[in-house]
Amino acid sequence: MHVMYTICKKFHLDMDKKFFAVLLLCISLLIGWQIFVVPFFIKDSEKQEALARKYEYLEQSVDLTEDTTLQNVNLIDIENDLIRVRINPLGVILHEVNLKKFSDHNGEAVDLLYNKHNSPQNYKCIFGLHSTSSEQLPEDFYPSAQSNWNLYKATRDSATLEFQNKYGVKFYISFEIGENYVLSVKYWFDGKFPIKITTYPSVKIQKNTKEYQYSIMYFKNDKLYEIGQSDDERLAANDIKWLGIGEKYWLLATFFHQTSSMKFIAKSVEVEGTKLIGYRVMMRANNALSLGEKSEILLFMGPKQHSIVQQCEEKYSLTLFRKNMDFGVLYFIVVPIYTLLMEINKLTNNFGVSIILLTIIIKTLLAPIAYSGAKNTRKISLITPEIEKIKQQYGNDKIAAHNATMTLYKRYKIKPLRTLLMLLIQLPIFFSLYKIFSIAIEMRHAPFAFWITDLSIPDPSNIFNLFGLLNISLPSILNLNLLSLLMAGTLFIQQKVQMHGVPQSPEHSLAFKIMPVIMLFVSLSFPSGLMIYWITSNVFSIVQQFYMRYALNNIKL
Repeated sequence: MHVMYTICKKFHLDMDKKFFAVLLLCISLLIGWQIFVVPFFIKDSEKQEALARKYEYLEQSVDLTEDTTLQNVNLIDIENDLIRVRINPLGVILHEVNLKKFSDHNGEAVDLLYNKHNSPQNYKCIFGLHSTSSEQLPEDFYPSAQSNWNLYKATRDSATLEFQNKYGVKFYISFEIGENYVLSVKYWFDGKFPIKITTYPSVKIQKNTKEYQYSIMYFKNDKLYEIGQSDDERLAANDIKWLGIGEKYWLLATFFHQTSSMKFIAKSVEVEGTKLIGYRVMMRANNALSLGEKSEILLFMGPKQHSIVQQCEEKYSLTLFRKNMDFGVLYFIVVPIYTLLMEINKLTNNFGVSIILLTIIIKTLLAPIAYSGAKNTRKISLITPEIEKIKQQYGNDKIAAHNATMTLYKRYKIKPLRTLLMLLIQLPIFFSLYKIFSIAIEMRHAPFAFWITDLSIPDPSNIFNLFGLLNISLPSILNLNLLSLLMAGTLFIQQKVQMHGVPQSPEHSLAFKIMPVIMLFVSLSFPSGLMIYWITSNVFSIVQQFYMRYALNNIKL
């Protein structure tokens, strides 16, 4: 609010225009936030269940149908301490990938591919072998989607499947779980045939999803590309090093030791005003597999955890693979803050406490800048009588009054923009923390204390239902939670302390009173972790302002 007012003042708007410009900016911010941002965070369980029932409309668009043959097939299980993979030998399909270290809202291990609670079949991950159109082989030479493979050999974390065609040629696909959620899939064949056999290993990934709930990117020719989310998208590309399909917390990525080619198709349908998207992506090795050779496809199937994704990038030389972590344009700020938070949490083992300590560290580091800005504000308050004389002297000639005021600032070594420096530094930090608390998987289901059991979602408390004592359903605009109230209260106190002794116009004073109310409603959808940071920051600033008030009392011009 103070910044908006200062901007208006900079452009010589009269007092009424200043006030209404500030008020208009604040109201626009509130309305825009509620329209464009809040809907992405509000969870409407009834709407989710309705969407789940409508996924069937997409089945034909990408051939993503529920596997009705599972009841007649013995699934093959392999696992390690991190994941358990279930393989359907009919067509060689990954049926489940359970992430053992993470649980869903039902307390069960997260399944990256199959979600029986929401959709009949979220993903299909199908492995196969394909030939070129020029190859003169019988149509039934290669295994098809209906071919039933036999279990050749298996251990706890690996399994090899075998298929023999009627011509005596045997095909093999082996699965082995490695470290850091990486699944190795190897292909080879054995046997002789009068015609030369050249086959290409492939993997096909299909999914049905709601609009804008996923991101797909790939790397080729030393450049990163992102596939748009159009209503009808078709794309082909060669020489791909890796491809990643990301959701908020999870990542399914595939990469070859050699380069590969890709074909992508996406279709959308609209059901009762809700847009649903189905997509299919086919990855195929560029080099053909010859007799006696093995080809390997690697799949990363796990959490978007920065340390794990970074290790995967380094181990397999996957340039820019870390970009699958959607830290945005402020990546260079987000990562150091994120890393510091993780290190603090190793000591506290409570992310709520870690956020409070992180806030204190950040505010302490910024204290010299805050002191410099407060010093400037104090000097401006001391020369207020002279500024008023300049206004009276020049009357309506605002340009001359502005130039005279700047000369006055220069004489007393006052730098007005220095008061904005603190905000300009804090804003990127605030947005970086917003990103961390919104997408970092460490925040998911991370408890703090009392009713705060998940720092990645908004505070679930609500004063209008007496914090859950009344079992009533209320519209989202009445979800007035306790953390937002604490933030607004501490923000109001902070502004009162900050502006103590500084002359203000009635309009300026009213604008400061409106600011906490505006931010109260804006913050209702913020993650709880961000609100803890904001409240701690306000409290720190209040204490800091009291200290600086006494420290600056002896300052003279």
